[in-house]
Amino acid sequence: MKRTFFLVLAVFFIFCASAYAHPPKEVILSYDASSRTLAVEVIHSSSDPNRHHINRLAVSVNGHVILEKMPNRQNNTRLNVEIPIPHVRSGDTVEVTAFCNRGGEMSKGILIP
Repeated sequence: MKRTFFLVLAVFFIFCASAYAHPPKEVILSYDASSRTLAVEVIHSSSDPNRHHINRLAVSVNGHVILEKMPNRQNNTRLNVEIPIPHVRSGDTVEVTAFCNRGGEMSKGILIP
């Protein structure tokens, strides 16, 4: 009986914790050709960024992951990061996937002019 109660209680807490998780609302990308830098802005609201935040960015070029970045903590609404990507060429597609530490992800791509 106790075992069943604790199992139900554990499932309830896991469900409640995951209910507060959500993917980013938006990923905004811009590329600066002169500095060969990708500016990434991730819109992801959180009432407590120490516990619920974007914890990983995966950057791929033409479908191949070239780097993963573990950014510093976001503020309550967004994360801004600049990522040097010196080896891209005109016509390449750069995609960034932002991951929430509590579950959920969003990807956005940009064509390099």
